[in-house]
Amino acid sequence: MNAGRPAKNSRPPFGERLYKARTNKGLTQDQMASQLGITQTAYTLWERRTIALREDQIKMLVQILGVTPNYLYGQEE
Repeated sequence: MNAGRPAKNSRPPFGERLYKARTNKGLTQDQMASQLGITQTAYTLWERRTIALREDQIKMLVQILGVTPNYLYGQEE
């Protein structure tokens, strides 16, 4: 079941892959944000906008989600 309000715009490619990896793990945005040490609002921007993440943030994402950086960057399925 989806919570929150629906997005007005589609996700960028990175955000779409991040969303899919998160939902495949069964995690909410709030759970992801908590594990990353950021707010849920900040995490939402990671999925919804084109942003630049630091190397340490990418490392945390792949560790939490069990995916590779190449997957997140669209270089592999």
